[in-house]
Amino acid sequence: MASEATTFIVDVSKSMIENGHSDQARAYLEYTMLMKTRKQRKTDWTSCFLANCPLTKNNHETANVYEMLPLKAPINIHDVATLLQDFDNVVKYCLDAEEDSSSMVQCLLVASVSMRDQFNKRKVKKQIVVFTDDADGLDLSDEELSTLEQELDCRIIYVPCEPKREDRSISVWDKCVQCIQGSLKIPIVDLLKEISASRPSTIKPVRVFQGELRLGAPITETDAVCDDYQSLNIQVEGFPATKAVTSLNRKVVAKLDGKINDNVQSVVDYEVHNKKEENSDDFEMATVAKEYVTKAYRYGSDYVVLPPALEPDRIYRTEPSLDIRGFLDKENLPRCYLNSESTFIVAATKGGTRADYFALAALVDSMIKLNKLAIVRYVQKKNSEVQMCVACPLLVNQTKRSTDDNSSYTRALVLNRLPFAEDERTSDYPKLNRGNSSSNERADHLMSAFIDSMDLDSDESPTWYSTPFYEPIDSSPTELSTLPLPSVSKRYESDPLCIPSIGLHRQQQVLIEYIHQKIIKGCADFSLPDMPDDLRQKLTPSKMPKKELTQELKEVLDIKANNKDKSNALVDEQEEEAEEIPSLETLLARGRRDR
Repeated sequence: MASEATTFIVDVSKSMIENGHSDQARAYLEYTMLMKTRKQRKTDWTSCFLANCPLTKNNHETANVYEMLPLKAPINIHDVATLLQDFDNVVKYCLDAEEDSSSMVQCLLVASVSMRDQFNKRKVKKQIVVFTDDADGLDLSDEELSTLEQELDCRIIYVPCEPKREDRSISVWDKCVQCIQGSLKIPIVDLLKEISASRPSTIKPVRVFQGELRLGAPITETDAVCDDYQSLNIQVEGFPATKAVTSLNRKVVAKLDGKINDNVQSVVDYEVHNKKEENSDDFEMATVAKEYVTKAYRYGSDYVVLPPALEPDRIYRTEPSLDIRGFLDKENLPRCYLNSESTFIVAATKGGTRADYFALAALVDSMIKLNKLAIVRYVQKKNSEVQMCVACPLLVNQTKRSTDDNSSYTRALVLNRLPFAEDERTSDYPKLNRGNSSSNERADHLMSAFIDSMDLDSDESPTWYSTPFYEPIDSSPTELSTLPLPSVSKRYESDPLCIPSIGLHRQQQVLIEYIHQKIIKGCADFSLPDMPDDLRQKLTPSKMPKKELTQELKEVLDIKANNKDKSNALVDEQEEEAEEIPSLETLLARGRRDR
């Protein structure tokens, strides 16, 4: 991800403080700073200023501009705690001040000059986030606004903290957002909803495969044959469609009193325990150097070390390739086989040509028209294992089209690994009702209707080759930043199948709350926060079966509730435990045989 510099400007006028808007800005500032602290990106620069402040603190000695944090990357937890404590102290001082000051324009210029002095001609994505409730705080004319646009070498994210204005007049802030390219206007309420929701982060796609999609070419020949007109070779590349979610990063540190915890370095030593004597149980320890440690293979009760000459023959040599071995109707593929992580296969953007793009598009369109799926042999990288996969055609709506492309879809293949025979488990279940055939047919019909009543598909029923839940990554301008900004698309919220990693989001929420209470607030006790509403809704069933259908199914299958009192069962269990345990002689007498 490219370098990014973010400057936060918070208006600390009396109206912001008295109406509670400064606390809202502080909450968003704290969450964003803690997220930057967790990621520890060396190219993510952060600074913070206070505008309309009676105090003055900045390198340019501009009046009423208070710099709480100069540009720094990365920031740590101590920087965040110091910044928030300084923010609270300044807010208390501003509340007791007699007169308000106006320095928003000066604060914008100081922030822009600070970033310009820091980066010079380096390519850095610069942005200024402004929290204010004064829509007319920029007292600028159109000419002065044009001059400000030329001076500011960054985009502005304007966060209005005031309620929605009744008049429809365009404020100076709105004009500023319109004239500066890439600027946004996001209400503070939307930002607070964003940091309180458990949203999956946008991941930059990483190429996991680069090679040829071949049809009709021999598997043993990996080099493309230019004179062979009986085969089709398409330059393609693959990107992961799913990403494995890992737990939060944890480090082992030395716990020191009154000092910063230092990282602990781990060193691996190899030891051998040898018997001192043959018939003795005493062992002596000997340290073995790393260069004398080798790999051995278990063969029965012995260990065998292969000579270096046999090591190359043990490896199955493969080359990156994607070979189509055949096609089948989509109805003939059991859906239970599609249970692995998927990969998007698209035309190569690096080393590919227009011929590759049109050839892949023709292949995808043909598979859709004929209702076919492809069975492919997939080798991801050199000398990796061979996988048999199914390739399904996919159409995705594209928002930005090139001048020479009139199509409104991006064509791709979705690769899914097929299971091997040892991965399959077949189970036979008995009939729910062992009565006559008519009763069984009725029970099967009711059970089928019972399952269909809890269908999780949304109202936007997708086709087998397209779905509205796939979107291009450039569909939202807010995704271009590492800040927690609301996304334009809300489709994943309405899809019950899009379940976030609840455990990971819950861990992160508890960790942030612990830092807030123990480190920033300095509380002695820690109170566990409640689970967010969006996660609670994901855990709650979205659809319930009809009561009439459930009642009829109970009658047909003769299902009755267990009304046995649990307290009586507990008493019976206690009485059984209270019985006298027979003696050993009694048990032996019971088992004695008569001779």
